[in-house]
Amino acid sequence: MPEFKSHAVITGYGVISSCGDNAHELYHSMQSQRSGIASLNCFDVTGLSSDIAGIVRSIREKHQDERDALPDFSTLFAIKAIEEALESANISRETLAQKRVALCVGNANTGMEKLEDGIIENKLAALIEYPAHKQSDNIAKHFGILGPVLTFTSACTSSSSAMGFAKQLIDKGVVDLVIAGGTDALAKTIYAGFHSLQSVAPQVCSPYDVKMGLSLGEGAGFVILEPQTQASERGQKAVVQLAATASSLDAYHATAPEPCGAGVRRSFATAMAKSDVTVEDIDYINTHGTGTPANDGAELKGIFAALQPRAKNSLPVSSSKSYFGHTLGAAGAIEFISALVAIEQGEIPSTLNGDDIREDCQGHDIVVNGLRKHKVDCFAATNSAFGGHNTTLLARKLVSDIPVAAEQKVYVLSHSNIANEVGYSSGSEQQALSYAQEFSLKQFQPSLFRRRMSAIGQYSIGASYLAFSGADIDFSDSEKPPMGAYFGTTVGASQVQQRNLSDLLQHGPSGVKSTLFPDTVLNAPLGNLALAFGLTGCSANFSDLGNEGMHALWHAYNDLSENKISYALVCSAEDQSDKSDLVWQQMQVDEQTLGSGANAMIVVNQQDARANRALAQIHQFSGGQWYFKDDVQQWLCSALEQYTAVPDVIVLSMVNTHHYEAFSSVLKQHFPSAHIINSRDYKASGVACQSLDAVSVATSLIRGRTFMGREVGLQGLDAPESVLVMSVNTQLGASTCIVSKIKGDTHVSGH
Repeated sequence: MPEFKSHAVITGYGVISSCGDNAHELYHSMQSQRSGIASLNCFDVTGLSSDIAGIVRSIREKHQDERDALPDFSTLFAIKAIEEALESANISRETLAQKRVALCVGNANTGMEKLEDGIIENKLAALIEYPAHKQSDNIAKHFGILGPVLTFTSACTSSSSAMGFAKQLIDKGVVDLVIAGGTDALAKTIYAGFHSLQSVAPQVCSPYDVKMGLSLGEGAGFVILEPQTQASERGQKAVVQLAATASSLDAYHATAPEPCGAGVRRSFATAMAKSDVTVEDIDYINTHGTGTPANDGAELKGIFAALQPRAKNSLPVSSSKSYFGHTLGAAGAIEFISALVAIEQGEIPSTLNGDDIREDCQGHDIVVNGLRKHKVDCFAATNSAFGGHNTTLLARKLVSDIPVAAEQKVYVLSHSNIANEVGYSSGSEQQALSYAQEFSLKQFQPSLFRRRMSAIGQYSIGASYLAFSGADIDFSDSEKPPMGAYFGTTVGASQVQQRNLSDLLQHGPSGVKSTLFPDTVLNAPLGNLALAFGLTGCSANFSDLGNEGMHALWHAYNDLSENKISYALVCSAEDQSDKSDLVWQQMQVDEQTLGSGANAMIVVNQQDARANRALAQIHQFSGGQWYFKDDVQQWLCSALEQYTAVPDVIVLSMVNTHHYEAFSSVLKQHFPSAHIINSRDYKASGVACQSLDAVSVATSLIRGRTFMGREVGLQGLDAPESVLVMSVNTQLGASTCIVSKIKGDTHVSGH
């Protein structure tokens, strides 16, 4: 029998963009048909075909003179939007401190202006603010958040991915409240990069119109999610229920969408299947609608393929981007909020400058040139991104219990690793390889190599190939069901980004190359994986300064347990460059953690027939911050609160090891009978790879096998029944899960 859960509702929201510093100002701009896209003067655009963007002038002008002493602008945008969201949800700082709170942040551009300052202006201290997760950590510390903090970096679907994961945290009862959304600040490198692709319009963008091209923007949007029961108990009315969310991959092209919108269709159809929303229930769709030749028509095809037999002229659609521009990592959240702002006034957003609808968008009910009066009880929001990543959010005013099937168990089928001139896989099939110096995919698996492939892309594909081999899965089967893909990286293709910055420094904005820019996006390796292995299922991309692999696995676990997919690839990777070494030096990261490498894991749920040869079960994911409590003079970690059963073993992995003894002591007090193992005794993991390596060590312990050619186990003791894995990042944020033995094989579907 299905069980009924109290579902996630949005009780408040906040937004800042070029259209204003709050939701009221955004609505006024929309009502006045005023675009915030205008001439920019915050960085050099010499030699570029356009000089306009949606800039948040209020924050930039207020803090420009003190910029060197402050976090990056995206942090400042986020703090402003979250303050409004908390106020609109009637949540005080005191209430926040009493709840289990998570923070889910979408970000595409990282602290790019800080990277430019550090590398080009030689202000090395600025590099501390460059990695994407640093913005999330800044925000968490500002609001005193001690629960899970996750950073989603799937380009233009980052913030909608963050909102989807936030819903899962609420539905699974991991936390009481989630602050979710996204923030992004424009920078010269980003602006020049989009110009290199010849995708920027010389005037304010007009999605669906014959005047093609996008306009770039910046800003932040955040929502407050909590269980409906909690909102009712505190007398807070829900704005909307987040009824369902989903994602997909195109596996088609690095920057262009699949022409028929197949990935958009899969994402939309999955969201519909995981809710009780019918095709006829949807009253409005806020689309990604960039204005580029490749996107708009393909997106509409995909949406209405999922909504058959609904006629395409029976459902109003619009894109909000002509108001404030394409805000990249913040786009999903800001655009979702723009729909809420209008819907609460009995209207729906429009697309400005819609004078002549282009041929591939004709026949649709596209709202143009002014808000339209329209009653909306249920709406959808879609977004797409580089790497072929797509997301769908379904929301409705009427809150109801949706029947949810019992959670699926999730298992590790294989795991693999490439680093330190060796590669290993472990599963039903085992494989080892060795190589000299830099790993070459062209030599290892030439059929998977493509010209100009980044080093991180090669490592990722190589490790994933080994994981597929270990699981005995034929990835070349074109008829295989959609397979999920989840990826983690700290700073992405740093070698490519270094060349990109060199071009900017030597030749100015017009010197940035279209052959390099797409690979600088943090989810570019995920797009490479999708293309190499034909991965089209649910997906997400993470950056976390040490926990990204665990977060990728956590998201895969959630989607598998909800049966959105039945099997998935999880991978984390990094490469090394002079630029990345400078970043890590400024962040005081232990030198032995630096290097290129990748690891990968195949995970399945119990519906997958291959589960009968799984290595271990994974479950009970959590996260939280290590902090020192002065009144008791002791380190504490909120991630440990949910674990009552004592594990046999704890595998602890930390980017910086100087707190290892103190944290081990706390773990020993919490779990007196557990043995504690340092994951780094088996492998000097890189920053991005350490957390997934720790899960692999735990899996090897459970199975009594070797890891990277070394014996794993406790001398004189049997293989443990359960292992608690804890990964700690540079900011002392912890992510945890349980890896346990499989009890018999009756759990497997069909056995």
